[in-house]
Amino acid sequence: DPQDHDAAVPVVAVCRSGKRSGVAAGRLAAAGVTVYNLAGGMQAWQEAGQPVVRDDATVGTVI
Repeated sequence: DPQDHDAAVPVVAVCRSGKRSGVAAGRLAAAGVTVYNLAGGMQAWQEAGQPVVRDDATVGTVI
């Protein structure tokens, strides 16, 4: 629930392509949350040569 979110803490929305996270970011912004969408999603991140790391600190990949 966006109303429970600390407004001083921005949110970064991320998905594989950036489309679903863009929709979510729009809804969060409409609720007053400071939100950023990773344009192009994790695919663009990986294609730009940025690291993809799993929760266990091993190298990941976007499929």
